[in-house]
Amino acid sequence: MTELFKGIFWITDNEDWNAEQLIFCIPVTPMGEVIEPEKLDLNSKNVDNYNHRLLWETLPVKITHNKPYNYYPRGRIEIKRGKAVIYANPNICCEELVSLLVEIFGLNEENGIVEVNLMVDGSNHYKCYLDR
Repeated sequence: MTELFKGIFWITDNEDWNAEQLIFCIPVTPMGEVIEPEKLDLNSKNVDNYNHRLLWETLPVKITHNKPYNYYPRGRIEIKRGKAVIYANPNICCEELVSLLVEIFGLNEENGIVEVNLMVDGSNHYKCYLDR
């Protein structure tokens, strides 16, 4: 069994998937319970994940390029009862994204994940520069 994670991500170059990727993983059980949360600096409202804006503010300028947290397309992965849901900006929703995240976050049967769903989220919450 490999590690299973949930978390947040930004895709800074959706033309080159091997470019710098900003991916922040949180170890969880297949039920979605955070493993050793006291060792993590989780800053979401429920203190069980990362908040995009708050985490972005802690990153160095060489990573953020002086852009706001909502400049690049972004998303999050949630896990509950053996099911993983990838929420993401529509501009990056494709098989390549799903494959990348399944590999990085360990979203597979070996880790107790029986289903992975991609939720294309075109709401204001996930808008980025590509939507303007």
